[in-house]
Amino acid sequence: MNDIDRTVTSDTYRNHVIAVTVVRGPRGAWLPRVSIAHGEAGHGRVLPGQHEPEWPSEAEAVRAGLARGREAIDAGEAPPA
Repeated sequence: MNDIDRTVTSDTYRNHVIAVTVVRGPRGAWLPRVSIAHGEAGHGRVLPGQHEPEWPSEAEAVRAGLARGREAIDAGEAPPA
């Protein structure tokens, strides 16, 4: 199975844009890829360590990606204002 982009979702949280791209991994499970941009910035910073966990459904991977983005912002791991 190929690593194919499937879903792109974005959300605004504390003046940051969280973008989540969900891909289907080689074992068939779903993986979120998360990037964060401040405000209206074009490209965000991709969060590291996104190889696990894998999720059984696309929707679960999207929710997990958005949650990871919010946690990163709260922890100060997001790009500066």
